[in-house]
Amino acid sequence: MSRLFNLCEFFNYFFCDCLFFSSFLLHFYSVCIGGRCSFVIFRRIKMRPNKVERRKELELAVALRQKELEGLRRRKAELEEELSITPQNLTSGDLSAAFPVLDYCGARPRKDLRTVPIERVGNMLTQFELASKAISERNQALMHEVNELNRRIKAQGKHYIRVSEQTKNLEDATGVRAQGGDQANERRAFLRQNETDVTPQELESRKALILKEIRTGRILLKKKEQTIFEMTNAVQLRREILDEIDALNNGIRVTDRDLKCEKEALQALIAEHDDVDAKLNKAMIAKESSSRLLIQEGIAEMRDEISGTVTESRQRQERVIKTQNYRIEQLEHRLECIEKALQNNNLLRGVDAALSQSWAAKGDLMTLGDDVDMYDSDKINPSQERCHPAIYNLFLAEKNRLTRCISLLNLVAKEKEAVIDALGCKAEALSKECQEAIQELDQVASGAAYEEENQRVKAIEYIEQQRLRYSDLFFEKHRLKSLALTTPRTGRPATRR
Repeated sequence: MSRLFNLCEFFNYFFCDCLFFSSFLLHFYSVCIGGRCSFVIFRRIKMRPNKVERRKELELAVALRQKELEGLRRRKAELEEELSITPQNLTSGDLSAAFPVLDYCGARPRKDLRTVPIERVGNMLTQFELASKAISERNQALMHEVNELNRRIKAQGKHYIRVSEQTKNLEDATGVRAQGGDQANERRAFLRQNETDVTPQELESRKALILKEIRTGRILLKKKEQTIFEMTNAVQLRREILDEIDALNNGIRVTDRDLKCEKEALQALIAEHDDVDAKLNKAMIAKESSSRLLIQEGIAEMRDEISGTVTESRQRQERVIKTQNYRIEQLEHRLECIEKALQNNNLLRGVDAALSQSWAAKGDLMTLGDDVDMYDSDKINPSQERCHPAIYNLFLAEKNRLTRCISLLNLVAKEKEAVIDALGCKAEALSKECQEAIQELDQVASGAAYEEENQRVKAIEYIEQQRLRYSDLFFEKHRLKSLALTTPRTGRPATRR
């Protein structure tokens, strides 16, 4: 039995070792061959965001959008403030209040134009255009007002002259000097003042006030005279400008008339020259010789040859261009393949170092071939492809390294297969021993069961015997009790058990 238990324990240990070794082989295979795939799967699983990260990203995006919206609203408010043109400012006539951009204009501007940021230049130009239009409209309105005032002044002057003439004629006819309404009122007021009692101080103060008003009236009269004189000069200047414009218009009309006459004369000359050219052509056609025909035929042949040569060269150039385009596409495809191979094999830095070393060793730049080679299709698209020696050496070294790694892996795989075969043989031997042990255990178990059955039968028989003996003893006890009760009593009382 101890040997059988030892075999079972050894078989369990061996089975655990086999499982551990097989798991190690699977892990080694996944690391060597399927490592990249597992790494990609791990990266994809790792890069897969959860709900918390997605919620944080959404909150961050919403905060950024709100910040951008606030900036845009602030920018909109600034633009509205800059472009604020209220009707009150326009109607009041204060253009500087209606257009804040006018603060940057003038000989002494209130604000410096150099302080304006570059992103507001377009907006400032738009405001300048609006302000210029408003100023031009304002000037036109003022010009209309000035013209209306000039017209009224002229009408009032004519009316004043007419009234003065009528008054003068009336004075001459009646011999009475007329006084204006203002003078009569002043006369009556003066007489009314003389009738009252006034102190000399009040008279002096009134005299000073009257003298002051007289001086003010004289100053106003001089200003009005100066204004009328300036307006008269402006009207005279305007009349001179209009006269000059009329003279220029008359000169333009005269020039147009002269130009029209010259054009008619030129057309007559052109018609005359056309007639002369037609006559000369007829004379030249009549005198045309055979030599001229030969020259024209030679010229036509030369033109045909030139056109054929140009067509042939053009076709050749088109073929060369197509070949070059095909070669460019082929080289781009090769470059993509080489870059992909270098990236997959992690050789980009090695290629850069090798190429820089090779160029540094050469010490000069690569020069193009002859111009003739650019038009040769065989040289443009060679039969055999070439590669840079540094890149080829890197690929060759990588190939040799991979070959060595594959050979080592093959050797390791063969060794593992041999170990697996040996372990399989050992497992078969152990399985046979285990089967023998199991058979022996079955035999022992069957013998033990048979022995147990015999012991059980014997125990049952023994129990039956003991029961029979117990019943006999019970009956014997009962009989003895009955005998003890039936016997006569002696001097001692009978004891009960």
